[in-house]
Amino acid sequence: MTPDKHIAQEHLDAARDAVLGLDAKQAPTSPTALNERLSIGQDEVTSAVEMLLKTAKSKHLTRATPLVFTLLEAANRAFPEEMRSPIRSKGFVTSIAAVSGEAKNVAADKGQKPSPTRERQPVLGGFLDQALLAEGALPASLNPDERAGVVALALGTLRAIDRHLAGAEQPTVLSKTPGRNDPCSCGSGKKFKKCHGAPG
Repeated sequence: MTPDKHIAQEHLDAARDAVLGLDAKQAPTSPTALNERLSIGQDEVTSAVEMLLKTAKSKHLTRATPLVFTLLEAANRAFPEEMRSPIRSKGFVTSIAAVSGEAKNVAADKGQKPSPTRERQPVLGGFLDQALLAEGALPASLNPDERAGVVALALGTLRAIDRHLAGAEQPTVLSKTPGRNDPCSCGSGKKFKKCHGAPG
């Protein structure tokens, strides 16, 4: 059983400096360039982000790219051993889809309900709140769908990292997935449906 792995403020600060503190003239603009510059090693996530940016109807989705790589870099600094194994693109995209409803509520200023992911990663959740929800964080010109897209990509990345650190993507030796009302296999003592089996 894996205990919850919280990413500390010091790791977020170092990651934010590494990603957002880059000189604008020297800063890489593509996910691939950021992945290489930071030596994150998450090629599947990088490819998935590149694909999402290419197929997006709005160019504004690129606003989430620095947030995605700040989260990845923070996780990489906090848990280098665990982050050596890649986050699978399928799990990454599934995480984005899983938070789409929450992202629409956030984008429409309907607020958000506390989620197990945010409870386990309060530092990263607070960073995203500041980056996405603070006044003027996103341009007022974005329509609700564009805002929801940016929010979903950022929140989905947070969920994917949390699930990866909890071992949700790793093959398990258990013969079956815990039932919804069974204790979560991470050892938190919560029911599976309220912990790693919860949406968001």
